[in-house]
Amino acid sequence: MKSLSICACLAALAISFASSDVGLAANGPHILVIDRRALIQTSKLGQSIQQQLMAYNQKAQTQFGPEGQALQNEQQALESGKLPAAERAKRQQAFQARQAAFQQKMQSQRQLLEGGQMAARKYFMDQVDQVVHAIMAERGADAVLDKNTVVASGNGADITKEAVQRLDQKAPSYKVQLVKPSLQDMLQMQGAGGMPQGQQ
Repeated sequence: MKSLSICACLAALAISFASSDVGLAANGPHILVIDRRALIQTSKLGQSIQQQLMAYNQKAQTQFGPEGQALQNEQQALESGKLPAAERAKRQQAFQARQAAFQQKMQSQRQLLEGGQMAARKYFMDQVDQVVHAIMAERGADAVLDKNTVVASGNGADITKEAVQRLDQKAPSYKVQLVKPSLQDMLQMQGAGGMPQGQQ
């Protein structure tokens, strides 16, 4: 049985920071850096989304865990070879029907969890994008790079703390809703090989 799980910490959120419309500074490009992982983990919005997704995941585990375990026990009993062939074939047919129904319920719930996660990710990315572009415009910056990809930077170039503070003021929380992914989202998931970090 596949267990229901989701990306609990949202560590793989793909936040893209597009180029600012600000012109080049006289002394060359002005580069800022940001720690995306810290932004997700320490902002009120990131924590709000993270906690809700964890709660939804735990609820799903509680809801489907006992039935899944019961089906596993039944399958082991059928494979033990202790039943007469005719009786085993009859029970096997009934078991397969119950198993298919259970898997369908799990698949439906998984889609709702994935849809909720994707909607939350889009909202998070949009809020962060607005905050980052505001900081870029104020500082006359030309680009924002992920801090983990930068070997070294000058003092004041890291805008993570400022971005977190602004994000906390702008959008401190978000209500995660369980929704089915749109067709476009489903196609994107299939093209990417499914949800990231092996949570399926």
